[in-house]
Amino acid sequence: MAIVLLYIRCRQDLPFTWIFLLLGVFFATFGTTHLLEVWTLWDPTDWLSGVLKAITAAGAVCTAILFVWLLPQGLAFPSPSQLDATNRELEREIRARKQVEDQLRKSEAALAQTQEIAHVGCWEFEVATRKITWSAEMFRIFGLPPEQPEPTFEQLSNFDHPDDREYRNRIASAGIAAKQAFDFQSRIVRPDGSVRYTLGQGRPICNEAGELVRVFGTVLDITDLKQAQLELSEANVELQALFNVMNDTVLKLDRQGRYLKVVANNPELLCHPSEQLVGKTMADMLPAPKVAQLVGVIQQALCTRATVHVEYDLDIGGRSVWFSANVSPLSEDTVVWVAHDISDRKQAEEGLRQQAAAERAINSTLEQQVRERTAELQQALEFEALLKRITDKVRDSLDEHQILHTAVNELGTGLKVECCDTGIYDSELTTFTVAHEYNLSLPSIQGQQFSLDDNPCPEVYGQLFQGIYTQFCFMTVDQVRLQERRYAILVCPLVDDQGVLGDLWLFKQPQQSFNHLEIRLVQQVANQCAIAIRQARLYQTAQTQVIELERLNHLKDDFLSTVSHELRTPISNVKMAIQMLELTLFQPQANRFNHHSPDSVQSEHSSAASTINSRQLRSTMSSAKVDRYFQILKDECEREISLINDLLDLTRLESGVEPLTLVDIDLKHWLVLMAQPFEGRICQHQQQLEINVPDDLPVLVSDRTHLERILTELLNNACKYTPAGETIRLVASAPSPTLMQLRVSNTGVEIPASECDRIFDKFYRIPNNDPWKHGGTGLGLALVRRLVEQLNGSIQVESANQEISFVIELVNTIQ
Repeated sequence: MAIVLLYIRCRQDLPFTWIFLLLGVFFATFGTTHLLEVWTLWDPTDWLSGVLKAITAAGAVCTAILFVWLLPQGLAFPSPSQLDATNRELEREIRARKQVEDQLRKSEAALAQTQEIAHVGCWEFEVATRKITWSAEMFRIFGLPPEQPEPTFEQLSNFDHPDDREYRNRIASAGIAAKQAFDFQSRIVRPDGSVRYTLGQGRPICNEAGELVRVFGTVLDITDLKQAQLELSEANVELQALFNVMNDTVLKLDRQGRYLKVVANNPELLCHPSEQLVGKTMADMLPAPKVAQLVGVIQQALCTRATVHVEYDLDIGGRSVWFSANVSPLSEDTVVWVAHDISDRKQAEEGLRQQAAAERAINSTLEQQVRERTAELQQALEFEALLKRITDKVRDSLDEHQILHTAVNELGTGLKVECCDTGIYDSELTTFTVAHEYNLSLPSIQGQQFSLDDNPCPEVYGQLFQGIYTQFCFMTVDQVRLQERRYAILVCPLVDDQGVLGDLWLFKQPQQSFNHLEIRLVQQVANQCAIAIRQARLYQTAQTQVIELERLNHLKDDFLSTVSHELRTPISNVKMAIQMLELTLFQPQANRFNHHSPDSVQSEHSSAASTINSRQLRSTMSSAKVDRYFQILKDECEREISLINDLLDLTRLESGVEPLTLVDIDLKHWLVLMAQPFEGRICQHQQQLEINVPDDLPVLVSDRTHLERILTELLNNACKYTPAGETIRLVASAPSPTLMQLRVSNTGVEIPASECDRIFDKFYRIPNNDPWKHGGTGLGLALVRRLVEQLNGSIQVESANQEISFVIELVNTIQ
């Protein structure tokens, strides 16, 4: 208790001394109580409790004794103020240490970030242990995971590029041996096979004895730098090539506008040669107004430290050249000036400005044109409806007068004109008749006829006859209506592909005119009227032709019936009479006619011929007369038979039912044989025959019968119409491998040009052109033309210089 009181007395600075006082009271009372119990309860039966009490009392005594021993230490405890001061000092130290630790951590993080950003890794090599320590960036540079242990000194060589391994070992070994810093550039190969460029540095560290202890170094990843250098090199090459083809001018200028350097691919864009510009200022070489502008641009670029754009013009070689320049600062007092020639662009801009002005001028009238166009479209729709109404009416009619009446009235009311009339021309275009008229104020002339020769406007009708409409403002004197008037007049012809049928006249007041829509409507109506009139006339003509054809058909039937009867009956009788006379009177000469007389006819009339008394006939007429009569009868009979045969052949050819028999014909020999029957006749008429066939003439493939009939007819005509002493020629040639030409000509006679187109007509004969009086059927040349056409050829007649030539051209399809 006394010790506790002494402690409380000595440490009154403690804030809780009452606790110690209570503890002292507790110890005093607790120990006394247990001692008393030990004394009073020292009985064998209470020994166990007494022992326990004794042990407790001993503990309390020991505690009191320990308190005596601990009192100095308790008194040595600092006071609360001292503890507060100590705590405050500890707090200051803790804060300072935390700051140092934070700064250390920040420094380490910054170092790591710096190494990562700069791609710089650091390493340390302990010489004694040969241990290598890497930073985290070293693992990244070498492409290794950070959790992997550092490679050994011997393993480092595995990362070297094979081409750089010896070089790096040599540099590092030399530096370590000399105990001097060293650096090298080499390539490393990562585990994934990629190659990186590195810049390595090493610094040997020695102890106080000069012995090498460790080597510290860094590795910088310069792969990006190397690639940038390569790209920069390529870019420099491209830039140089680009600059070589550029047409720009590059200037280096100082703050006062002095030319320090001039580079121009096109010297024509410099106001003076480059050697004269260097060292001079803009004030020395350019006009004053330009100097102030351009030097101001230099000052602006230097002050703002930014690129300034400017456009300016200079007088170079007597012409104004515009430039677009970018001025960029190079240093505190110099700029680079890159100027590009934009003269073409300026000219284009000026052209665009002028064009814009013109467009604005044009646009100012667009609204008015749109309004006018809208009105025109509305009028066009109305005219389309009017045209459709007129067209429907005229197309449904085949009456010419109804067509013209409809057109005139519809146009007059639709166009609101003073007068509209139509005139129909006669076939010779000498007169016209006013067929129909729509009239509001002019004197009527409907139904009157006028001469075109006396018309007051010959130039107008000249255009109408050419199918061209015309519009004129006024007519001084209206000769047709016999009064002086002024009108706006539109005249449009009624014309189709066959010619002009008439015209349409429309009259307006002189202050008005016909616009293009009205003109087009009138033209369309005129065209429809012309078509409808032509159709109506064709219909009337067709009706007339139908009637005429019916009449001709009846006449044809009557003619054929009459001709058949009149030709066949007399011929049969004449033929029979000739045969009877020949059998009776000239039995020895009867063989001359056998090829003309069928055996059946001879058997039928043998009995009748025997009744003729030949002696009586000889007594009444002489033998010469009988021969002449027989010859006349035979000639007439042959002529009639030839006529009938020609008609039948021509009919058969025109029907196209007779097939061709194509054979090879050697004209060189065949023409000679074919002409032999005519030699006696030609000699008798004192004519000459010439046959001209080339030796190399190809073989002709044709129908021999048709070709013989053609040449026989032509030679027969030549013999008939060629005067004595003239020549008949038969010429064959081949103008091309597939074309054969035959020419039959005779001299001494011509065919009038007016008759050349008619000689191939049926039954046509040239009058007074038969010197030998042979006569003919008039079907020979018509038959020749049909035969040539069936042979897929053509025939032409040429007549000039007292010579007639028939030229036949045949297609020779097989050689």
